[in-house]
Amino acid sequence: MDDNLQLYLNMIFIFLASGLINYWVSGVLSKKNKWLVFIIPGIVLSISSAFLILGITANDDTGWAALGYLLISGFTLLIFIGTLTSSIIRFFRHKVK
Repeated sequence: MDDNLQLYLNMIFIFLASGLINYWVSGVLSKKNKWLVFIIPGIVLSISSAFLILGITANDDTGWAALGYLLISGFTLLIFIGTLTSSIIRFFRHKVK
């Protein structure tokens, strides 16, 4: 149970850290245009998609390269969810003001 708890705590930390960093950066970007808050989640999604494609198309005898790419894709997908959540919060908060 301790190993699973550590894994979940790490995932929550990554989610919160990426969301908080994106919230600050989106605040700077939203001063120019409120739609620019979705730039960072779009970039992170494209990076995650690139790692997913690399993982699917990896041609390695052992398969460890594909596993590595797929793990990185999963982590960047978690970061995408965190950045998208904070961008949506920033977008609606900016819209109300």
